[in-house]
Amino acid sequence: MFDFQILSSTTRYQGNKLRFDTLKLKTPENKVVEWDRVVISDIVYAVPITKENEVILVQEWRTGPEKVLTQLVGARYDENHAEISEIKRELEEEIGLQGGTFTKLIGNLSNGPHLSGFKSYYLVEDFTLGKIKRDENEILNIVKIPLDKVLKSLEQDYLTTTGTLLGIKYTLEKKSRF
Repeated sequence: MFDFQILSSTTRYQGNKLRFDTLKLKTPENKVVEWDRVVISDIVYAVPITKENEVILVQEWRTGPEKVLTQLVGARYDENHAEISEIKRELEEEIGLQGGTFTKLIGNLSNGPHLSGFKSYYLVEDFTLGKIKRDENEILNIVKIPLDKVLKSLEQDYLTTTGTLLGIKYTLEKKSRF
């Protein structure tokens, strides 16, 4: 059996949104090794599509690349919060989305080999746009791009994330089946 055993975990840094740990592991060959891990929350993304067949994205300045990214609305959640309630809350806050039909596109995608947490994606349709309820420190711009042009537009005209591209690709695949 290809099995690793965690012998110990030491927290090296604890921040507001992430933690760095060093794990001491026992490999299937009975070797003891140390690996680093970044601990982050699970993330859920939404791909809202309007009645006019436009994808709603947000533009926000992000600390990692120190640039404005055009991306899907996403929400972090943990075992104390359900992914669907967290993404509904975030959609209402950031773009004023109310109601709608939520269809899970895919879930349980790993954030990466040295990252904890998982990603899920939902297609959102049949919603209304109402009052935006952003936190006072949120400064963002709403962008609407026609579904049939969104992938090419993101690749050519905007700086985006791999998570956004993946969500758009799953949406296009789902929509092409109907």
